[in-house]
Amino acid sequence: MGNNVPVTYWATPGGDPATAHEPFLEWILELANSTDPPLVHSLSYGENEEDYSAAYQRRANLELAKLGLRGVTVLAASGDTGVQGAAQAGGQPPRCAPFAAVWPASSPYVTAVGATMVSWEVCNIDRIYAMGSNSSMPFACPETNVGEIVCSTQTGSMITSGGGFSQRFARPDYQAEVIEEYLSQVKVNRSLFNATGRGYPDLSATGANVPIIFENRLTMVGGTSASSPIVAGLVALLNGERLASGLPPLGFLNPLLYSSYQRWPDIVQDVRVGNISGSNLLLPSGSIRDCAEGFEALPGWDAATGLGSPNFKEMPRAPSGEGSLNASLT
Repeated sequence: MGNNVPVTYWATPGGDPATAHEPFLEWILELANSTDPPLVHSLSYGENEEDYSAAYQRRANLELAKLGLRGVTVLAASGDTGVQGAAQAGGQPPRCAPFAAVWPASSPYVTAVGATMVSWEVCNIDRIYAMGSNSSMPFACPETNVGEIVCSTQTGSMITSGGGFSQRFARPDYQAEVIEEYLSQVKVNRSLFNATGRGYPDLSATGANVPIIFENRLTMVGGTSASSPIVAGLVALLNGERLASGLPPLGFLNPLLYSSYQRWPDIVQDVRVGNISGSNLLLPSGSIRDCAEGFEALPGWDAATGLGSPNFKEMPRAPSGEGSLNASLT
């Protein structure tokens, strides 16, 4: 998506071999110690919040905040098992009560990205080569063509987009208004989640039926691990416009993103159909189950798709001025 943007693949060894936990803090510190880090990072990994100590996460959040001040944007995939958290990681079983939050997507200092489905443009193709196999599989096509919807196993996807509310991190000020509006409408049992926590995702992008060319074949990929780099590419393009205009890179995106949305809501495509009570069909057989409840997509911000999917065509058209996501781009 970031046409002509140089790409770096950042690999960090380490972590706890006993638990197989990812070395998030090692990666963040390595990045923080870099004199000239890449300006936009997309992170596909995540684990349940309780898998790390609160002290570990506080240190990581501090380093993420410092990176944002340096002009570095970090985006994190929201997870692929709905409200059940990172059920794939380490063979953890699905959990519907209470809902599980995924970190670092739930950090107040990253931009979390969920997944949507867009089916009507690709459903005329019957079957497509499946990544990692020599077989083909059908496109995920909802029965009713209603436009962009939540990515869910209940509507034909292999995964269900992750989302919800942090159990450890308080709701940041930049989300206060949109979350209060959402909570006034949502009907989910309040005992299943922390209504005062940081809500995620912040944005969403296509996470099913994502066609790429791999080994000279049209190949299908998906998941929030596809959604997050899609948004990262768009952010990189915006950074390119800003740097060319003598402006600094966007850095920590969320405060500017939410304030720009309040003034120019057309910078996102609102997703209003679907919920994240589904499961993940990539889980081992026998552990796949839907939850009785899950967050639904509603007008405005919601815990299924965030503010919505980026409307990149409209972003550079937002009026110039202080507080604009695209200040001085027009």
